Amino acid sequence: MTDNKNRSAGDVRHCFAKYGGELGQSNCVSFMFEKKGIVVTENNLNLDNDGIFELAINSGADDFQLDDDVIEFTCDPSTLSDVRDGIVASGLTLISAEMELLPQTTITLEGDNLVKFEKMLDDLNASDDVQNVYHNVDLPDDDDEE
Repeated sequence: MTDNKNRSAGDVRHCFAKYGGELGQSNCVSFMFEKKGIVVTENNLNLDNDGIFELAINSGADDFQLDDDVIEFTCDPSTLSDVRDGIVASGLTLISAEMELLPQTTITLEGDNLVKFEKMLDDLNASDDVQNVYHNVDLPDDDDEE
């Protein structure tokens, strides 16, 4: 989000170059990502997989993933608001509901390349003009690094 596209593009281009990357043309890698609606809730009703599956089907979600006490539902972006409304009506506590770009394939970086990539992500996320950063790098969990 910016009021000056030239300044923002220059800042992003500089960030890529600083860490050995290069900014491509607009949408040059968009084919590598799929638009999906993502609804994230707390599992405050303590639903099991069968209960979550039934809720997902009834609300119009395509899939779900249960991780600890958080449920992530995926859906077509055009049905995001209907899915969100159906899930909230069930009594689950909403954390977020938004459209995201999910990578169709991922890559793994190691060593210096991983360190440089993580620093680049930090710099991009720190920019006031950058709203979202999407990538296809399979980042290690914080637990794996310790």
